[in-house]
Amino acid sequence: MDAPIRVFRTKLILRLALAAAGGFWITCFAGLFPTRAAQPAWAVWGCLAMGLFFLCAWTFHARLRITVAPRAVHFRGVRHTFHADYAEVLRVAAQPTFLLTVYVVVTRRGSTWFSSHVAGHRELCAVLRERSAMARGRA
Repeated sequence: MDAPIRVFRTKLILRLALAAAGGFWITCFAGLFPTRAAQPAWAVWGCLAMGLFFLCAWTFHARLRITVAPRAVHFRGVRHTFHADYAEVLRVAAQPTFLLTVYVVVTRRGSTWFSSHVAGHRELCAVLRERSAMARGRA
């Protein structure tokens, strides 16, 4: 029997925090822009820059999706989509850093990565390792 399809996404609290921060900075820009003659230019345009930064970060994390299907894994980002059968996965490496863990998935067709910002990242890493080992054993 095939395993069910699982979808892993960025943690909801991170997506909400990024949206709130972006909204805050855009609101600050909207409040300062009409009075820009009385405000330093760097304050007005700095608010816009921060708002756009958080909007871009939110877009990346809102779009990030890793789908684990019975026969393959599919990574989707803003510009990057990557599909690999489990038999093509050569290595799944975990590199702990100060604030998070970065996971690198190396396949015959290239590599991609995800971090511990993904909800269920430990389970995802274990599933990728398990299924790729099983697929290589059958091949």
